[in-house]
Amino acid sequence: MTSKYRTLSFWHDSVPDSLGPRQPLEDDTEADVAIVGGGYTGLWTAYYLKQIDASLDIVILEAEIAGFGASGRNGGWCAAYLSGIEHWLDKPAQRDSAMRLQRLMFDTVKEVGRVSQRESIDCHFEQSGTLEIAVNKSQVNRAREELEHRQ
Repeated sequence: MTSKYRTLSFWHDSVPDSLGPRQPLEDDTEADVAIVGGGYTGLWTAYYLKQIDASLDIVILEAEIAGFGASGRNGGWCAAYLSGIEHWLDKPAQRDSAMRLQRLMFDTVKEVGRVSQRESIDCHFEQSGTLEIAVNKSQVNRAREELEHRQ
């Protein structure tokens, strides 16, 4: 069963622990908070709720294994890039909000690093930037235009 999960991505295949799913719930359960989905959003929500109130009884429900969905298939990377934000930057009424959102996204990536270090989470976190490659003249031109626009 674990081979099914290991083939999803290099990230899954490099996890040293068993990727076997836990036993499904067999009976009703009670909790202060139930989170559906064991991806980044669900796990980070549970983490921060526990920071606010450690006494909370939190149940995370996941149909497969933690990180099975998009959070795991992307190789476990996190980035501050938001597709389409350049269109918001073009509109004066939305520009300030778009800039604020972009700064928050930069801060979020840094927060992943801080929490990983503080909690000794061996997730191979490395904040190293983004690399875009252009292989023809039109791609080089688009990359130049985008860089100029963002500056």
